[in-house]
Amino acid sequence: MDGARRHVDVGAGPSPQKTPEHRPSMRGIHALLSRSAVAQGLFSLVNLGLSVFVLMTASKVDFGRYTLVLAAVVFFVAIASSLIYLQLPMWRRGGHNQACYFATLYRLLMHVAWALAAAVAVFAGIAMVLGWLGPRAASLTCIGGLLTLAYVRAEFIKQMLYVLEDVAAVVRVNLRLALGVGSGCGATLLSGTDEVLFSVLLIFSLGLWLCVAGKGAEQLKSCPPGRLRDMAARVWRPGRWALMNALFVWLPSQGYLYLLGAVAGLGTVAEVGAARNVVAPLQVLATSFQQVVLPRLATLGDDAIRRVNRIRHDVLRTLLLIFSGYVLLLYLLQPMAVDYLLAERGYAAFERYVGLWVLVTTTTVYRSNLAVIYQALNRYDLIARLGLAYAIAASLLFAVMIPFWGGSGALLGLALAEGVFVILLRSRLRAEQRLTAWEW
Repeated sequence: MDGARRHVDVGAGPSPQKTPEHRPSMRGIHALLSRSAVAQGLFSLVNLGLSVFVLMTASKVDFGRYTLVLAAVVFFVAIASSLIYLQLPMWRRGGHNQACYFATLYRLLMHVAWALAAAVAVFAGIAMVLGWLGPRAASLTCIGGLLTLAYVRAEFIKQMLYVLEDVAAVVRVNLRLALGVGSGCGATLLSGTDEVLFSVLLIFSLGLWLCVAGKGAEQLKSCPPGRLRDMAARVWRPGRWALMNALFVWLPSQGYLYLLGAVAGLGTVAEVGAARNVVAPLQVLATSFQQVVLPRLATLGDDAIRRVNRIRHDVLRTLLLIFSGYVLLLYLLQPMAVDYLLAERGYAAFERYVGLWVLVTTTTVYRSNLAVIYQALNRYDLIARLGLAYAIAASLLFAVMIPFWGGSGALLGLALAEGVFVILLRSRLRAEQRLTAWEW
């Protein structure tokens, strides 16, 4: 009897009633997706604007460093996502009090995030004393830790608002961020400082911290948090598989930059990173659509696969339409951007890298669109096993292709690895009769 009752009692309460807002349907999905597109469009503009600002005001080598710092931040955000953010929609399944559940998750996240930031600062200090890092590199490492702390906090609150389907609040948050970061970059430009890289990272950190001030306060403060140990146990059971999957996905999608930097230099990293920023709005837009769809799919039963695929196909069709228009716009504007903005700064391979990134992004979006089925079912163990094969394939391809073809080899290897993941996912979905041979 005791064994059967040893569940995680984090803010337990009566099971949520099946009110109309809890019943998953296509009604309201399109409105949510539209608002999500606006929200993520603003966030994409912030990331793109910061990258362009560093690109045009700092050296090419510093832009390569900026790319590597953001790759490290994405690594830790992926860990937080796998352990924390993906558990947000699960409160509906567990019969938990919403506010207490969110408050406990948030407190757990911030404990870990502060410990991580402190560990990064200690590491940077020791590395500088031992001569492994210079003072500038150590300072950059500490700023990266600060940015990670601000990023994971802001992302938690935005993910919570997505789960609550208050996407309009996310739009306001990202608008605050855009205005704050834009003002900070303007002040940096007027000051004439030579340390553009440090200034931008500090501005981004401060903007992320302040843009969510006051947001989610009702959910995070209206109920005392539950026991962190109980919540950590709840998070860890499915989260360990989601964590493995996040690591396996990060390694091919971001980790290759460090190998590329070691083999081809920071200049090549800068070019690949600059080209990626052009297609980043598409990547973020696709992620935002998944964020809207996942809470809805998480409420469906295991036998509702036809309904799941109908929602998934609606999202995929919308994304393909947006992709087509965006690629056409790139085709028209890119030559002008290269001629007037990048040629003098030594970004010779930019156009080729943009074309390869479009290929990679298209494959990645389709892979994510398939994987959302298993995410909604909380089957991260399966995704992790498939992700391991994906990571191994990508690592082998990078090891072979980067030394011969540099940045082009890295992106071609990534596209091929994404194709392997798609084949594995489709095969598994067909074996479980969740996808027919002709269904996309």
